[in-house]
Amino acid sequence: MAVADGHYRVFFDNLQKIDVEGKSAISGGAIGYENITSIGTTTFSNDAFDSSDCYDPKPVEGEGQFFAANYMKESKLTGESGVYDYDDIDALYSEAPAVKLANPGDYVLYPLDVFNEALYGFELAYKTSNAGSRISIQIDNDYPICFDINPVDFSGNSTAYEADMKFIKQFFAEIEMKKGLHTVKIELIKGELDLEYVSIFEATKYKPDWSHSLDKLVTQGANYLCLWKVTTVDNVKCHMAKSGSNAILLFGSPNLTDVDVSVDVNLAIASQASSAAGLLVRCMNPSLDSFGVDQSAEGYFTGIARIALKQWRFNYDDNTINNLNGSFMNAWHTLRVVAKGNKITTYLDGAEVFNYTDPNPFSHGYVGLYSINSQAYFKNLVVKGI
Repeated sequence: MAVADGHYRVFFDNLQKIDVEGKSAISGGAIGYENITSIGTTTFSNDAFDSSDCYDPKPVEGEGQFFAANYMKESKLTGESGVYDYDDIDALYSEAPAVKLANPGDYVLYPLDVFNEALYGFELAYKTSNAGSRISIQIDNDYPICFDINPVDFSGNSTAYEADMKFIKQFFAEIEMKKGLHTVKIELIKGELDLEYVSIFEATKYKPDWSHSLDKLVTQGANYLCLWKVTTVDNVKCHMAKSGSNAILLFGSPNLTDVDVSVDVNLAIASQASSAAGLLVRCMNPSLDSFGVDQSAEGYFTGIARIALKQWRFNYDDNTINNLNGSFMNAWHTLRVVAKGNKITTYLDGAEVFNYTDPNPFSHGYVGLYSINSQAYFKNLVVKGI
């Protein structure tokens, strides 16, 4: 930000976005900031105060995300197509404009700067009313890949807010890209597309098919966060998390997408009301502090608690999405979680108990065991890719 000659100028990535003449001159003062307001989400269309970043390649390093409004001017938008603002507070990014593709054959182009050669997953955030439409995604001059936008059913959710969502995010494709500059083309084939943003993440080329009895420490493919030990319960060796702190044990890689995971768990001591022990899927950015906030991670956690089986959507907050009252402590139970696309399905001892469809899903991440302020035991972990 620059103040000179009675003008206030704001720059983003060395591009001038705002130039406003001030009502009074500023003679001097300290450099700093005061937290008096919130800018919120900042999004720019192709033309903003005579400058544009639509040609700046969107960086893709492991994971990248950009707003749909930043398309290249060579895109084709006809009739009612184009950037528009909306009043829907249910947008995934509040106040971020969408791009409407209203006519078959319309398309938007985006430049990408891919840091590593890999397989990449593509997610789009779009209006729920676009169900029934058909689109294609094309990288450079490769053959386009076509996709139907299918309706997403939230009727299985126990929470109510999803039914009113106007925008959702959904995984569409896995495409290999080499290191370097590329152009992605998203074209409308049938119906309409109201696109809010595009998310690209590095996926995995293999589907895991792995199991471990947990009768000893796991030496490969495991990341022990906090304290764990191997002990014997009911004449069987297993992993134990100690009461009084949180313990996470991660498996696999952050690139795992659709998985089918199960483990046997026994919650023996629940030292606090928040105590729980169970499975994490699509876990990213967990806290390394064993005495930190219980929900300090991103992903889905299903755990046995004091008087219930619960399911949370972790995003550094306590968002309980499912609850089954009952007494499950001091006994072995088999937890199984299937994460496929937007849907997270949970089974307890072979019976389906939860079925949650996330309008803004976490799409990839580690598999993990998690114990919150509990003495809990785990054995017989099975991880399979779908």
